[in-house]
This record gives sequence, C-alpha cells and structure tokens, in this order.
Amino acid sequence: MPLHRDPRDRLDAIERELDRDSVDPEVRDRLENELPEVYQEYISLQSDKAFDQHVAKYVSEAYAEKQRGNRGPLCTCSNPTCPLTNGKIPAKIRYNGDSVLPQKSGRKRALEYIHRHAGAEVLHEVLDAWDQREGKLHRQISKIHNELLEDRASELREVPTQ
Repeated sequence: MPLHRDPRDRLDAIERELDRDSVDPEVRDRLENELPEVYQEYISLQSDKAFDQHVAKYVSEAYAEKQRGNRGPLCTCSNPTCPLTNGKIPAKIRYNGDSVLPQKSGRKRALEYIHRHAGAEVLHEVLDAWDQREGKLHRQISKIHNELLEDRASELREVPTQ
C-alpha cells in the first residue's frame, strides 16, 4: 500500500486494502469498527465551516470559563472593547471575502488577526486545539494503515517458500 499524505487518499487506500480477501478477519473487523469514528472526524474537519465553528465554540467556552473565574483573559490587549475580551469573534476572522476580495481559510484569517492584534491568547489556544484535532486524525489513520501493513507482512511471512 503506497504512502499518502492526504487523509482522504489514505482512507481510500485503507478501504481498498480492507477489501483484500487475505486480510485477517479479526483485523478487518477491528479496523472496520474503528473507521466510522475516523471518517466522522475527517468529515468534521473538512467541512467548509469546520474551522469557523471550532473558533466560535472554543471562544464561547473560554469566555464562559472566564465568567466563572476558572481562566484568565481571552485577550491581554488594553482595548476595553476588544471583541475577544468580551467573548466575541472579531469581524476580521468572521468575514471571508466577497466577489471582489479573495476568500481565505479560517486558519489564515486567525493567523493574520494574531499578527496584527497583540494579546489574542485565546486564538493561539484555538489554533493549538485545531492542530491537535488534525494530528489525532492523522495518528488514527496511520495506526490503521500500519496495522494493515503488519497484516500484509505477516501474510507474506506465512507464504511457504520452495
């Protein structure tokens, strides 16, 4: 099975590999039970609004924690009307271009905002949490891929030589 960088390509390769008759039935059953969760997370991360929803949820939860006294400020800037300080998503992050201006990914908009707005601590946390979700997905896919490679290797070890 060739190596694939794109998660979709890797998932497709895993599906093809699982279709082999020679895959150990126990391995196939275990991996087929794991795949729906992996696909769900992949679809969740790939949707057009996924990052924007992630930002909104994270900032909302962080603001609620701040209100309960369980965390520090979301932004350490000195602007009392800062949207982040007040648990809101800045317009420059929400706005995604129009017919004149090019669209940018939510991640790029967040990075640009961080670059221009000192103190946006919660946005650093948002990006870290997003990276962790993506990293977990890649690790899950790699684990499944590696189990299939091991199954194929054990199959090759069992082939009698003449």
